[in-house]
Amino acid sequence: MTWLPRGELLALTFVAILFALGLTGWFAAWLTGLPVIRLVRRNIVLGSAVIPRRLGGEIRKSNWMSGGTMEGSSCFECAG
Repeated sequence: MTWLPRGELLALTFVAILFALGLTGWFAAWLTGLPVIRLVRRNIVLGSAVIPRRLGGEIRKSNWMSGGTMEGSSCFECAG
């Protein structure tokens, strides 16, 4: 049972992760006394560059587990 369609779930996940990255950037700036905007921007930019690759790997993995092909998958457990 899912409460959101897959596309909306991925978008919500992306937004939640970006929020958490911004929050950790703010916290790091608060701890170190460095400029807040610089650390928040760094976390969000680098995180948003990595997230699609990670989520893409999870999508390929779930596609393979639901009967799709394993071609192009980065799943180490499934590489058998």
